Order: sequence, then structure tokens, then C-alpha cells
Amino acid sequence: MWINFDQLLDLPNVTVVNYQKIAQTIFLKLALLNETIECPNCHQTLDRINQTEYNLVRDLSILGNPVYLEVPRRPPNPPDIGGARGVKSAKSISAKD
Repeated sequence: MWINFDQLLDLPNVTVVNYQKIAQTIFLKLALLNETIECPNCHQTLDRINQTEYNLVRDLSILGNPVYLEVPRRPPNPPDIGGARGVKSAKSISAKD
């Protein structure tokens, strides 16, 4: 049986890039289709992504099998505020001294 996981999940700007079935559990690895993200702090649109982290999330069952989604998370790193966690660069600290 063929299942189109993209249509089944119906998530905007997301596609399923890989899936595995391990002991009656289905794991779906997702990828984001959008090339840019918006920083939740400064609301700048960013086109440079430094890293992608994955969170494992339990979803509804498919055909009676438990489903886990590997959901990508792209931490924003705006150049002028020193990153999402507010870490200042050595250059900005020395400029103030």
C-alpha cells in the first residue's frame, strides 16, 4: 500500500524526506520547504540558516501504528542582535570598551 505522507500530514511548507517502520512504530523525518525564516525576537527575515535541530514529536496513529515526527527546528541567528539567545560577539563587546 502506498501512502502519500505529504498529503496525509497536510502541513504548509513541509515535506516528508524519509520514513522508517521499526517494530510497528512509524518515524517520519520532515524537511522545511521555505528558504527563509522570521526571527521571533526582531522579526527580521533571515535567509541564512546556520543549523537545523530536530525534535521528536508523537503524532496521531496511521493504520493503527504509533507515529513519531522528526520535526526540524531552525534557530534564527540575526547578525545584528548576536543570535537568538542574545549572546554578544567578542567584536561587539570590545567595541564598547
